[in-house]
Amino acid sequence: MAKTPTQARLLAIMRTLDWTGHFELGEQDMYWLAGAISTALTSSDLRMCQMCDTPKEIVVMTSIGAICEECLDDAQAVARETRDLLEEDDDE
Repeated sequence: MAKTPTQARLLAIMRTLDWTGHFELGEQDMYWLAGAISTALTSSDLRMCQMCDTPKEIVVMTSIGAICEECLDDAQAVARETRDLLEEDDDE
């Protein structure tokens, strides 16, 4: 029986490849690529979030890339806090 292509297994395989004469991938790039390949091979319901590098069910395409619901919520909260801070500075 074939082993499930998990991110860790794919990353281990990618680390053993000889990249001589080809483009080289940094550690973070290999980690992201292994996660994207694992997600694509194991589940059609999941997509990779480009902000947290985690496979999620709800991922939307934005002008800055594919972002999951949680990362969008976090970004919106940071934007609200920044706006509130700027408004407080204007009031003083």
